[in-house]
Amino acid sequence: SFRFLFLIFFCLFLFFSFYLPRYSSSQTPDYSGNPYRVDTSSCIIFVGDVQLRGRPEILLGREDNKNAVRALLKKIAEQDPSLVVILGDLTFPGSSTAAWQEFDKLAKPIHDKGIPVYPLPGNHEYFGDHAAGFEEYFSRFPNVENQLWYLKQWKDIAIITLNANFDQLSDDEIAEQNQWYYDKLRKIQADSIIATIIVCCHQPPYSNSTIVSDDRDVQKYFVSAYLKTPKAKLLFSGLCHSYA
Repeated sequence: SFRFLFLIFFCLFLFFSFYLPRYSSSQTPDYSGNPYRVDTSSCIIFVGDVQLRGRPEILLGREDNKNAVRALLKKIAEQDPSLVVILGDLTFPGSSTAAWQEFDKLAKPIHDKGIPVYPLPGNHEYFGDHAAGFEEYFSRFPNVENQLWYLKQWKDIAIITLNANFDQLSDDEIAEQNQWYYDKLRKIQADSIIATIIVCCHQPPYSNSTIVSDDRDVQKYFVSAYLKTPKAKLLFSGLCHSYA
């Protein structure tokens, strides 16, 4: 029957995406940016969920977003920002070498201009073999120094990126990240050089999406401290694919 054939196809897709051996490539691009690039921009760009649809999703009626993602990343390169922050879900699945190579093709205009890219992990980064997926992830972004949460300063703005995949973190990792986050907020609030704090994570604390719900852990761990910090002015998230 059609359902049986579709189930076989879907299982094969999962096998080829998640479990086949990966083949390393010496051509993996470095998105840290060109250190000799003359940066005259007065802007930074935040973008989320640039992963391509999986074939089963398309067969089930989801849109094929490849052309849209290509156009989006090309437009970002044309804007020539000082840096780009990707709010998670760079590929689907995160453990697929082929998916990362597809990302490299689409992000080539940004890479060729030497624009530095700073990612944070979304839920798709954890799909499949975690070790393989984050090997792909960190090999492309050595600028984040193998950190799943970190601070990036741009002019008088502090950008704090956080890992909101709490179901993938141990209790110790959650406690470590929270303490790091609270310490950074206190120190930056007292730093006269920094005027604004921007907090970024993948899962939204609040959403009007009909598919994605408010994330109460993000509210509890991130938003509460954010609201108590006067310099914290913006919180960017992704996941729901509903941007305005």
